[in-house]
Amino acid sequence: MTSWIIAGIEEAIKAEMDVINLSLGGSNNDSITADAQAVNNAMLSGVVTVVANGNSGSDRESVGSPATAVSAISVGNSTNPEEHQSAQVTMRAGDFSSEGEMNLMSWTFGERPSEAISGTFDVVSVSGVGEKGDYDDVNAEGKFALVERGEIPFVDKISAAKDAGAVGTLIYNTADGDNAPGPADVYLGDDFDLLPSFDMSYTDGQVFTEALESVNGEGTVTFASFDKTVTEGDEVSDSSSRGPANPLYDIKPDVVAPGSNIMSSIAEYQKDYPEATYEKAYERKSGTSMAAPHIAGIAALLLEKNGDWSPFDVKAALSNTAKVLDKEAFDVFDQGAGRVVPTAAINPAMIASVNNSDEKNGEVEGRRGTIAFGYTLPSEEEKSTFSKEILIDNQIGKPEDYTADVEIISHPDGDMTDAEVTVDKPSFHLEDNQKIQVNLNLPAGKSDTGDEILGYIHLKSKSGNISLPFAASLAFKPEFGIKNMELESYHISPNDDKKADSTNLTFEFHEMHFLSVVYFWDVLNPTGGIDGEGTAGDIYQEVGLEQGPHNIEISNVILDPEDNSKESTIPDGVYTVELSTLTFETNEIDDDNDGPIFIVTEAPEIEVNKPKADAAYVAGKVDSKYFDFEEPLNTIYNLGYNPKDYLHGTYTITDVAGDKVKDGTFDVDHNGSFKINTDNLAGGSYTMHIHVTDEAENEVETAVSFPVESEITNIQPAEDQYLTPGDKVKVTFESNAKGGEANFHVSLPSAKMADTNANMEEVEPGVYEGIWTTPKNVNLEGAEVIVSLENKSGNVVTATAGGNLFIYPDNVERISGDLRYDTAIETSKKGWDKADTVVLARGDEFADALAGVPLAHELDAPILLTPTDELWEGTEEEAARLEANKVIILGGENAISAGVEQTLSDSGLDVRRINGADRFETATLIAKEVAPNGSNKVAVANGMDFPDALSVAASAAQEGMPILLAKESWLPEATKETVKDLGVEKTYVVGGTTVINDDITKQLPKVTRLAGDDRYDTNIKVLDHFEAASKHMYAATGKNYADALTGAVLAAKNNSQILLVHDKVPDLTADYISDKDISRFTIFGGPNAVNKDIQQTLRDY
Repeated sequence: MTSWIIAGIEEAIKAEMDVINLSLGGSNNDSITADAQAVNNAMLSGVVTVVANGNSGSDRESVGSPATAVSAISVGNSTNPEEHQSAQVTMRAGDFSSEGEMNLMSWTFGERPSEAISGTFDVVSVSGVGEKGDYDDVNAEGKFALVERGEIPFVDKISAAKDAGAVGTLIYNTADGDNAPGPADVYLGDDFDLLPSFDMSYTDGQVFTEALESVNGEGTVTFASFDKTVTEGDEVSDSSSRGPANPLYDIKPDVVAPGSNIMSSIAEYQKDYPEATYEKAYERKSGTSMAAPHIAGIAALLLEKNGDWSPFDVKAALSNTAKVLDKEAFDVFDQGAGRVVPTAAINPAMIASVNNSDEKNGEVEGRRGTIAFGYTLPSEEEKSTFSKEILIDNQIGKPEDYTADVEIISHPDGDMTDAEVTVDKPSFHLEDNQKIQVNLNLPAGKSDTGDEILGYIHLKSKSGNISLPFAASLAFKPEFGIKNMELESYHISPNDDKKADSTNLTFEFHEMHFLSVVYFWDVLNPTGGIDGEGTAGDIYQEVGLEQGPHNIEISNVILDPEDNSKESTIPDGVYTVELSTLTFETNEIDDDNDGPIFIVTEAPEIEVNKPKADAAYVAGKVDSKYFDFEEPLNTIYNLGYNPKDYLHGTYTITDVAGDKVKDGTFDVDHNGSFKINTDNLAGGSYTMHIHVTDEAENEVETAVSFPVESEITNIQPAEDQYLTPGDKVKVTFESNAKGGEANFHVSLPSAKMADTNANMEEVEPGVYEGIWTTPKNVNLEGAEVIVSLENKSGNVVTATAGGNLFIYPDNVERISGDLRYDTAIETSKKGWDKADTVVLARGDEFADALAGVPLAHELDAPILLTPTDELWEGTEEEAARLEANKVIILGGENAISAGVEQTLSDSGLDVRRINGADRFETATLIAKEVAPNGSNKVAVANGMDFPDALSVAASAAQEGMPILLAKESWLPEATKETVKDLGVEKTYVVGGTTVINDDITKQLPKVTRLAGDDRYDTNIKVLDHFEAASKHMYAATGKNYADALTGAVLAAKNNSQILLVHDKVPDLTADYISDKDISRFTIFGGPNAVNKDIQQTLRDY
C-alpha cells in the first residue's frame, strides 16, 4: 500500500497539481519513512501536501506516517459548535411509570425532534444486542425499540431498528459500560440514516425492560418538553492522533480543523444503481480525514490570493494565524499551532518560519511555522544552549514595530527547573524581513525522564499577532520493547539432509521482558490457522527474558496447539516469524516480525523432453513447491513473486568417452520450463547431466543422452567459378565435427565422364580442404561441388557448395547471328530452355526493348526482335522452342504492325501489347507493370540514344527498378506523372549534362547522376555503383545497340552486367576488369560489332 501512496504522490507532482490531500495514514511514528519522504519531496516540488494526522486517540506519539513528514501540513481534528437535544421522557408498562430527562444521541437530518416524535409511541423490547436478526420475531413497525448497548456500534443498532420499521430507539447502557449505571453519554448528531435515539441509563433500561416483560411487552413512551443546547466547540477530538513525531520530537499536528460530525458528500452512482438518488447523498463523518480536506481547500484559496507563495509559505501562514485553543486542556502535541483561521491566513501581516530539519541531515530545504528543538540532552557539567532562527517576512508592504514574547506552558522540575526559552530581540522594527534567534537555555545538571519545555513565541504588532509553538525534550526518550529481530536465512528444508535444515532467529530487547512468544504466521492462508487470523503455531514461549540479544533455532517445528509440552510440525509453505512480547517496565505489548521464510522439504523434479538431433538445445521442465506459492502470493499480496528467482540450474555435457566437453548454468522460466543450448558441439553422441538446486538447498539431478548432427558451413567455392582446363579449384568447408573423414566430388553432367572424387584434409580443427584440377577437353556449365563428412560416431552429412563450376576451353565466348534478330534468338537459346512468356520488340529501334529489360527480367522472359511489318521467321520458331504461351509486344502498331500481332495470335499465342503515344509513354506503361505497387527508385536515361540506357538496363532489372525516358532538355509529362504515381524517392540519371541537363534533374526527386566523360566512362560509373556479383561479364559495342539489345536480360539473369567497348577495350574498362578480377566474358555480336583483337584482349585476362 505504501508503494501505491508514493506512486499517487509522484503522479500528482507530474500532473503539476497545486494541492493534494492525503486522508490516509499508518501507525509508524517515524518522520523518515518512505511515504513521509515522498510527502517532503512533493512540498519541495511545489505541491502543497495536506495529510490527515490520524485517528489513533489522545495518547502521545499516536501520529503515524505520512503525517509524520517534516514538511507535511499535518491536520488534527477539532470540534465545531454542536446542537444537543433532550426531552422529558415518560415510560409506562402496566402499573410501571417513570419520568425523567434524557439526551438524544441522534436524530434524522432535516427533522426537528420536537415535531417528529412529540407524543406517545408504543415500545417493543428487543432481546440480544439489537442486530438485524434480533427483530425476526418482533413487530417494531411504527414503534420505539428498547435496545441494550454492546457488541455492535450504536449506528448499527439504529440501522437494524430502522430496517425493522421502528421510528426510534431507546438505547440503554450496559452494567459495565462507560458511565454506568448512568447513560453512555454518546453523541452522534443528525444524519439522514439515523433515527431519533435516546441515551438511556442502565438503571432505567433494566427497570423498563422488566416492566415490559411483566405485561407481555405492552408499553409506551411519551416525549415532551424538548430542549436544546449548543456546545462551544474548538476542542481537540479525543480520537485525533497526537505528536510528537519521532525521531525529531516534532510538533504534529501542525494545525487542527473541524473534523467531527462533518456532513460529507457520499457518491451515488446511477450508472451502477439506476434507482439511486441524490437527495440524501450525504452522511456525517468524523476524523482527521474530514479535517484535512478543509485545510486543502483553504490552501487552494491561499494560493489563488497569493500567487507567489510556496507550499512552505502556505504552511507557515496557516500555523502563524491559527487560533490557540485551551492550552490547559490541549498542549502543542494535541493542537499544534491551533485551529486554522482562514480569514487571517489568507492575508497575514507577516509570515514567520524556521528551517526544517531531519534526523540525518540537520537543517534541510523547506520551512515551517512550528519550532521543534528535538531531543536536547543537557550537560551535567556546564550550561548549554540550543538555538533556532525565525525568519520573518513582511506581508503588508510597510514597516512596522513588533514585540516578541515567550509563553511557556509546560516546564520541568528538578535539575532543569531553571531551563528557559528566550529570544534575542524582544522588540524589532520590520521592514522587508528580519531574523530573530530563539534560544533554549539549559542549566548544568541531569534531566529526568519526561522533562520537556512546551510553549509559544508570540509576535505582536498593530497590524496583527501571530504565534509559533515550540517543543523540546530535555531527555532522550527511553526505549522499550524489541530493539531488533532478524532471520539468518529465509529458505529452509527441514528434511534431515544436513543442508538448510533450520535457520537462526536473533532478536534483542531494550529491557527485560515479562513474556515472549515467537510464532509462525501463514502468509498463504491469512484467515486460517489456529485462531482464524493466520497463526500457524507457536515456536517458542518464554517468561522473563533479560535485556540484550537472544537466539533461537527455527525449523518447521512448533509447539502442539493442544499440548504445549509436545511438538508438531507445520506443512511446507510461506510464513513470517512473529515476535510478540510483554514489556516488563511499561506492561505494553510490542510486536515485530521478519520474513517471509520459505519452508520447502521436497526436492525439485526434472522432466526432460526427448532431444532432437537437429535441435541445438535440450529442453524440459522443473517442478517445485516454489511454483505452488506463486498464485497466492501474487493474488493476495501483488508481490511480483517469481519462482525462477529461487531455482538454480547447472549442467555438464560429456562425450562418449565420458570426458567433459561443456558445462554452465541455466535459467528456469517462471512456468518451470528450461532450455540449454548445445550449439558449438561437434557432431556425435553426448550425455547431459542436469542439476537443479532450490534456495532451500534441496537438489535433484538427472541425465539425458542426445545426438548432435554434424554441420557443414562456409563451403567454398561460394560463388561461381569460370575456369579453363588445368585450373585448380580449392574446395573447403568448416564443421562442428572435428576429427572426421571428409571428401568431395564434382558432379559432371556428361554421361561419358565419371564424377570426380577426392579426399579432403583437416588443416585445422573443424576446417577441411581439398584441391581439384579441372580436366582437359571439357566444356561444361554448372558442375556442382558436393562435400561429404563422416564424424566419429559414423554419421555422414553432405552439402553442396553455393558456387558452381563453369569450364570452358576458352574464357571468352561469343553470342551472335547473321542479323540482330538472329543474335536475339541465340541469346534466348543461351539463357532459356523454356519460357512461358516472350517479350517482343522492334529490331530497328532500341527504346522499347531497353525500357522492357526490367519487365522481361521480372517475367524471366527473353526479349526477341522482329521487323515492323513481318514476323521474323526464326523468332516464331524460337517462341515455339521455348513452349511459350504468351507474347508481350512493346510499342504501338508503328513499331510492330497489327499483322505481326495477328500472325502470333494465329499460332495460338496469347498476345498482349503495351504501347503509349510514343516511346516515352510506352516506357511509363512498362514501368507500371514492373512496379504495380510503386517503386521508391527509378532510372532515367535519354530516350534518343542507346548507350547509357544499355549500361544501366541489366542493373535496373536486378534492382527491380523501372527505366523511364527523357530528352536532353525535356521531361515528358507522362514521365513526371509516373514518377509521382510510383512514389519515387530516389532517381538515377544516367549520362552527363549533355545527355540530360540539370533543368531536367531539378524536376526529379533526390537525383544521383551516374556520368563519365563519355559513354564508356559512364558505363564504368554505372558498374561501380551497382557492383555486379558475378566474375562473368558481358561485352557489347558502344557504337551500335542492336547486338547487345536483348543481351541485357541475359546479363541480369546471371547477376552480371554489360561492358561497353569500341575498336579496343577502353583503358578505364581494362582497369575495371583487372580490379574486379574478371576472368570470364561473353561477347554479344559478331566480329563486325566486337572485333577479334578485343576478343584476344579479353582472353588474356
